[in-house]
Amino acid sequence: MAGRPTKAMIALTENGFGEHVGKVGEGQFCFRRSATEWQACVVDHFVIRPFGLGIVGRFDFASADVLTHLRGRGLCAPAVPSFIAREDEAKLVKRLPWFHSPYQAVIAYLEYLEAEGVIHRVRKRWSVTDHAADEWADRVAIAQENQKRKVEVRRAVEAILRSLPERKIASFDLGCWWSLLHPTIGISLAEALDHQDPRFSELANLVGRVEAMLLHEGAMVTDAVGLPIAAAVDREIVARQELAEAKRLEAEALSLKEGDERAQRLTTMAWQALGIEAGDWLVATASTLGSSPVASARISEAGLAQA
Repeated sequence: MAGRPTKAMIALTENGFGEHVGKVGEGQFCFRRSATEWQACVVDHFVIRPFGLGIVGRFDFASADVLTHLRGRGLCAPAVPSFIAREDEAKLVKRLPWFHSPYQAVIAYLEYLEAEGVIHRVRKRWSVTDHAADEWADRVAIAQENQKRKVEVRRAVEAILRSLPERKIASFDLGCWWSLLHPTIGISLAEALDHQDPRFSELANLVGRVEAMLLHEGAMVTDAVGLPIAAAVDREIVARQELAEAKRLEAEALSLKEGDERAQRLTTMAWQALGIEAGDWLVATASTLGSSPVASARISEAGLAQA
């Protein structure tokens, strides 16, 4: 149907019933809107609404209730009576084989839903089948999990983008990126999510690794997942190299300081034990050490112990 989808049509798509509307049959002339629109109104009100209210197990309705609802929504052609006497309708059908009254059109659609396993009839009243209710609950659970995963990925991407210079993200379109085909994994986040493809987790993990690299000093990664982070990665590499060098120099300075402290401890002990001879002993090479006592002490605590 041309035009903007109605709330009921959107609800059907979101709840997995979109394939059950648009069934054009005899009697369509009775309605002011397309088969997709009036049938969506039926399913939304009599199938999806009970799910949402949690009353599906104790909710039922008559065929006349459906027709009343459609008239109340202004979907029925006002000039066509809702009900026509059986004899009169039979005469009309003889003259116009395509004719169906609004009531019979509704009945035909409800019988279609019954054949599809969505609803069933008990003593002239309709209700949602247990099978349809179970399938709906499964779809809702999956949709909620997908939404959670989508939010997590978007949060990670937004955090990454906030860490980048404004000029680097000025032309970045998050919506287009979401539908971007990954060249190696072979699917986009959007498609993987829509089709419950396990590769969504693989893509989400790549985004998480990029976030960890740029924001939490995680391991370096080479796959940018289509994000504008090339310059940021270069800066991260330089920053890590500088940090590593600073840590090396810090460790070297600490090692020298500790070596000096061990040498001083050995010197104090040597003067206490040897007196004036301590000076020569400290710097003389000892065959058992392979170096002078003071040099051995500077190397490690074990060297100090040997000296």
